Amino acid sequence: MTKAVLFDLGNTLFTYCDYGLEAYRVRLGRAMEPVVTHLGEVGMVSRDLDLADLVEGIFHKVLETEKRAREDLIEYDVVVELRRALGESFPGVDVTWEDRIDLAVYAIMRELYHPRDDAVVTLRWLRAGGIKTGLLSNTQYRTVNHVEDLR
Repeated sequence: MTKAVLFDLGNTLFTYCDYGLEAYRVRLGRAMEPVVTHLGEVGMVSRDLDLADLVEGIFHKVLETEKRAREDLIEYDVVVELRRALGESFPGVDVTWEDRIDLAVYAIMRELYHPRDDAVVTLRWLRAGGIKTGLLSNTQYRTVNHVEDLR
């Protein structure tokens, strides 16, 4: 008799978007728009900053971490990596920027994934049968975001 079932989050309970590196570059560019806007608002960048060039530079810095993660099967916090990459070009970008970066990055991610059609039905069926459920998942996004999504 089954007593418990463990689930992964990505592509098990939720379907995610394309994981290809070009798709990652596009998402990163969209996520950096509000962050760069704020950089301008606080006087760290001029209005003539080329967003595409900035995103390309950040992408290449984060890409090294992404490649290591894929090769070595390790996880990383994408917000920390983006903050570090931005901080190399803009020394005023420190840990206090992480919440802003997280909001921007995760907003893009949230647009691109959804609960699977059968996830809620399956979880309710397991609960009705008295079967305990758990979640064991790896992610490069912050736990607080996933907990919010699961609610």
